[in-house]
Amino acid sequence: MSINLGKGKSASGRSISEIEDFIGDKLDSELKLFFLSNDGSSPESNYFPVGGRKYMGGINKFIAASDVLSERIHIDGIGKKAFPIAFSAGGNYVVIDFEKTRGGVYFWDHERHGDMIKISNNFRDFLNLLQPFDASSVKLEPGQVKRVWIDPEFIKKIRD
Repeated sequence: MSINLGKGKSASGRSISEIEDFIGDKLDSELKLFFLSNDGSSPESNYFPVGGRKYMGGINKFIAASDVLSERIHIDGIGKKAFPIAFSAGGNYVVIDFEKTRGGVYFWDHERHGDMIKISNNFRDFLNLLQPFDASSVKLEPGQVKRVWIDPEFIKKIRD
C-alpha cells in the first residue's frame, strides 16, 4: 500500500465477531488486522481503478468495524453476506462480499442500484491498488471543460 491511512483506532474483538457471525465465515487475516490497527481511519487523498481503469474511485474514510453492519441499510441491493468497508466520493461505497466471492472487494455506485463492480479478489489486493492522488497531475486539454457551476455561498466565503 502506498498511501498514508491517517489516524485509526483498534476495533474491538466483539465488533469483528459480530461481522463474522453475520457473514457466517471468518474474515481474512489482512482485513482483521486492518480493523485491529486502522479502524475508522481517514486516508490521504487517493484513487483506485474501477472497471478496468475506465473510472477512478477514492476512499474518503474507512468505516469502523462497529458501524459496517448498520451502514448496510444505506446500500440498495447489497448481498446477504456483504458489508461496506469504506465511504467513496459521491455517496458511493467500497463493499466486501462473502456471497459472490469469499471476500472480494466491490465498488457500489449509488447510480447503478445493485450492480456492483468488482475491484479486487481480496482486501489485501484492494489496499495495494490505492494510490496517492495529486491534483496537480490532472491535465486538461483546451476546450475540455465546457461549463462550471460554483455555489454562490462558497464564492462569498472565499471572497471574505
